[in-house]
Amino acid sequence: MLNLLNKILCYPKFNEEEFKKRLEEFHSLGIEDILSDGKIKINDFKILGKGTNSLAVKAIYKGQIVALKIRRTDSSRVTLEEEARILSKVNKFNIGPKLLNFTQNFLVLEFIEGNFIEEFLTCENLNQVKNVLLKLLIQCRILDIIKIDHGELSRATKHVIITKNGDVKIIDFETASERRKANNLTSIISYLFLRPEDPFKLRERLGINIDDLKYLLRDIKKNNSEEIFYQILSKLNIY
Repeated sequence: MLNLLNKILCYPKFNEEEFKKRLEEFHSLGIEDILSDGKIKINDFKILGKGTNSLAVKAIYKGQIVALKIRRTDSSRVTLEEEARILSKVNKFNIGPKLLNFTQNFLVLEFIEGNFIEEFLTCENLNQVKNVLLKLLIQCRILDIIKIDHGELSRATKHVIITKNGDVKIIDFETASERRKANNLTSIISYLFLRPEDPFKLRERLGINIDDLKYLLRDIKKNNSEEIFYQILSKLNIY
């Protein structure tokens, strides 16, 4: 297992001193095992995801399956602790994967099983689609209210998972910030409804008047009120 760990914990460039430090962190977290599972391969080991700053692998923690996020050795970020702080804050509103433990280089997260938003939106059951969209927009509204900008919801393809029970999970708060203006609601609406090609056919399926929607989005940028939010939900025909 040690040979495997040095390839995963110190990806992409192995360093003996860094590996010893990370191995100590890894053991301090209480991780019992890491599992080869996922659609991406690194050195013949399957992982859940790979980004410019981190990897995500399936692991065993306190007898349960979790997602372990690992900071890459070539990451521009010196720590994952800021992401942990943001997650602990949004978790209070039942948003994001539950943060179970963390160190400088690792996050132990609830493992979320389901379909990414693009896969889910092929669902033919319009009531299910409406229910999920409502949950997603409410979560984005909450993030705006608590002034945390996710940063990636205008490109939400791999950042929203829908579980088998129809729960909505916004994931990957790596680029989230409290220092810039929170635009989660307008970002996700642009992604879902305003792209020229309308990839999910939501404008057609929900009977949305695009001009009315754009007008309300301009309004909510100026006045982030609950009244305008519910007007938007009404125009989207999901409330």
